[in-house]
Amino acid sequence: MDALQPRLRRVAPPAGHAALVAVQVGLQAGDQALRVDPLQAEPIVDALVEMDWLARLDEPGSARYVLLVDPAATPAAPLLAQMLLEPTPMLRAFRERAGFDRLTLAELLQG
Repeated sequence: MDALQPRLRRVAPPAGHAALVAVQVGLQAGDQALRVDPLQAEPIVDALVEMDWLARLDEPGSARYVLLVDPAATPAAPLLAQMLLEPTPMLRAFRERAGFDRLTLAELLQG
């Protein structure tokens, strides 16, 4: 099965939202650097929708999503807790040293 990559493009934010990117999860083959299997991307997209960070555009065709948060102003801690390390008391010191509470989504996306 061929891995596929979501297409990203800038869009004008809907009224009242700081949407910056539309993510097409209809998935077309693309760049070799970042290839995503749709079955692997689906739970991540679902989690981001549940967090109210993504919303599906109401339009015909393949599924496209809009990022509803401003990455520069959005703390990464909720995403890290949901997807990487649950904030348990045992991991509190590590999370503090790693700066999880200071990171923004933009900083995570920059790598």
